Amino acid sequence: ETFTYEFIAKPAGTFMYHSHFEGDVQVSAGLYAPFIIEPKEPEANPPAVDKVLMISELRMTDGETFAAMPMGGMEPNYFTINGKSFPATETITVKKGDLVRLRLMGIGQFIHPMHLHGHHAVVLERDGVPATGSPWWVDSLNVRDGETYEIAFVADNPGVWLDHCHNLPHAAEGLLAHLMYAGYTTPY
Repeated sequence: ETFTYEFIAKPAGTFMYHSHFEGDVQVSAGLYAPFIIEPKEPEANPPAVDKVLMISELRMTDGETFAAMPMGGMEPNYFTINGKSFPATETITVKKGDLVRLRLMGIGQFIHPMHLHGHHAVVLERDGVPATGSPWWVDSLNVRDGETYEIAFVADNPGVWLDHCHNLPHAAEGLLAHLMYAGYTTPY
């Protein structure tokens, strides 16, 4: 069967959607996606690079994918960004001076303290709500299951940098060791 959802897209912000039917199986198998509502008025200074990083985990045994259910003895053995584990994760390429926005989304069941090397980022939004008050600067940010964040930074420190889960066993299993090249070319 099919069903058409109709609604007014508001407020502007970074969100996600996923299955609620057999979600433990369907979500871990990849039935989820970002849902970004752009503001009515275009951004005055849009970022040069705008990337979505959906953070999750799964259990793979003998070539079959299972939901990660730690209470049931099914610890995850793969941690993913956008459904892929390092080294298959996308490399984010930026130029020196680029304004970069990362949209971090916790679609799995775990808390992932995402850690950006070489730069500090400012939190723009959490769960679709703009950050207010004093700037919230981070180099690590706990992304919990079901949460979304928009963070931004200026690529002003050329080099090869990592953006990874600072829970190091997660990083060792592929989350994320996500490489970022900022205005720098390696000689190899």
